[in-house]
Amino acid sequence: IRGTDDRLHQRFWNGANWSDWVDLGGGLQSAPTCFAWQNDSRLDCFIRGTDDRLHQRFWNGANWSDWVDLGGGLQSAPSCFTWRNNSRLDCFIQGTDNRLHQRFWEGSTWSDWIDLGGSIDLTTDETKIPPQTPNYPPHQPNMLSPQPASTLTSATPTFTWADGGDPDNGPEAVRRFRVRLQSSTGNTVAETGWLNDTTWTAPELADGNYTWQVQAFDGGDESAWTGVWSFTVTTSATPPEPYIQSDYTIGGPGSTFLVTVGNVPSNAHATISILEPGMADFRMLGQQFLSTNTLLLFYVYIPTSSAPGTYMLRVVITESEMAPRQSAAVPPMTLELPLTIAIATDPKEPQELPSVPVINVGHHVYLPMVRR
Repeated sequence: IRGTDDRLHQRFWNGANWSDWVDLGGGLQSAPTCFAWQNDSRLDCFIRGTDDRLHQRFWNGANWSDWVDLGGGLQSAPSCFTWRNNSRLDCFIQGTDNRLHQRFWEGSTWSDWIDLGGSIDLTTDETKIPPQTPNYPPHQPNMLSPQPASTLTSATPTFTWADGGDPDNGPEAVRRFRVRLQSSTGNTVAETGWLNDTTWTAPELADGNYTWQVQAFDGGDESAWTGVWSFTVTTSATPPEPYIQSDYTIGGPGSTFLVTVGNVPSNAHATISILEPGMADFRMLGQQFLSTNTLLLFYVYIPTSSAPGTYMLRVVITESEMAPRQSAAVPPMTLELPLTIAIATDPKEPQELPSVPVINVGHHVYLPMVRR
């Protein structure tokens, strides 16, 4: 750039960081012309000096050269470029005689100045340069979904937004958009090209936390990026709720019945009890460590001393201290089912109950009824 001190200043990106500003000196009367060539191994800068002459400084891959005075008489900034597969470099200037002048480099020496004639008056005749209408960047898009702090069960979520408009509705009358998707650590997971639509479906995402934002483009300028909205992807299936099977018949005192509790997770303890009306736990059956999403099966014996009436079967499920660390948390819950015990017509004494297999469980425990 041409600094406020009319000297050439440089700042470069090394692939990771921007350098500090480097003062390359010189005396500039206009903006510099700089470009890389020779397979990007060389960088040349040309300026109109304070003496109205063409000056050159170049980087050879290791060092900057001194300023080289190429002469001429300039009334405006030079125009320089390379061609012929970077084998030739040409510079054109508006001379002090308002004629076009050329000087070129063909690999070893500079040519003399060549007067190409013409009549140029870029410095005074403003009518020859058509006025430029400034373009105003578009407004930021309006983000719609997923909403901030959303939890999504799809690994390929769809993002939607609305066009925020454009102050001058141009250069293009319809905006295009791009979406940036990042992980919770700030790494870019995906960034689209310019989209003609206001919706986009992401590639498959792993479970985790993400952020997204959108930017608009009007064909000339880009809007600022929107703020970021966070969301969580959780595709793991929600385990079914535990339940007590209720389709069994209960006889009178002295009878037995089979109780089934389903969908009890592996990292849980189940405490089973029978309550009499208006009383605390009346008979405690026991506890058992269970297997994932399986059935707990156990027989209940109704003692002959039990009075007919309505009781409550209660199963309390809590997280086991023996649960593996990677297991999902088990929220405490209580399952209850009313039991109607009929009047016994043929009371029976307690009997040895058969062993009951537990589905998908490598072992089972018979839980006898104990009276307090």
